[in-house]
Amino acid sequence: MQRRSSKFLLMLLTFIILFSTVAAAPFEAKSLTLLDVRFIHGVGIVLLFDSTGLTQRDIRSGTADVHSNSHKMSCGFKDDTQVVRCVINGTLTQYAGENFSGELAGFAFFGIIPELKEPAPICPDQQVLWVVVSVYQYGELVDGPFEIPAEFYDSFAAFISAIYEGTATVEVTDTHCGENLVLEEPQGPV
Repeated sequence: MQRRSSKFLLMLLTFIILFSTVAAAPFEAKSLTLLDVRFIHGVGIVLLFDSTGLTQRDIRSGTADVHSNSHKMSCGFKDDTQVVRCVINGTLTQYAGENFSGELAGFAFFGIIPELKEPAPICPDQQVLWVVVSVYQYGELVDGPFEIPAEFYDSFAAFISAIYEGTATVEVTDTHCGENLVLEEPQGPV
C-alpha cells in the first residue's frame, strides 16, 4: 500500500509542477479581424486588419488564395497602432468580385477581390504619366521617393520585390504628366 501511495504522490507532484509553470506563463489573447479590402492605384490590393497581441514576426508570412493559387502578402503595422496593413499584387483585380481566402498569423480570413476604381489620368500629346513611388518593408519606409514613368512601374515593383525577397511593397504616392523618357545607346567610343 505504501508503494502505491508513493507512486500516487509522485504523480500528483509532477502534475502540480507542470500546471504551476503553465499557469505562471502569461497568456495574451491574439486576434485578427479583416476590416477592409480595396484596390489602390499603384499599390495593389490593400487589406486592413484590426489585431490584438500580434507581433511583427506573427505577420511576416501571410498568404491569399485566389483561383486556387497562393499569393504572398507583404504586411506591416500601420503607424504605431495594432492595425495591420497587407498588400497583394494589384493584377489580381482581373478576378474582381470573386471570393478569396487567406491566412495571416494562424488566422483564416475571407473577402471579395475589389474592382479597379481609380483610372489613370490622361496626359496630353508628347507627355506620359509619371508616378512618384516609395518602398516600404513591413509598413516602414525604406527607400524613396522616386519618380519613374508609369509604364516601368510593374518592372520596378518586380525588381524591388526580388531584392527584398517579397517582403517589400512599392507604393505610388503621386502621379503627374511629364516628358517621355527616351533611352538611347551611347554614340562613339566609350
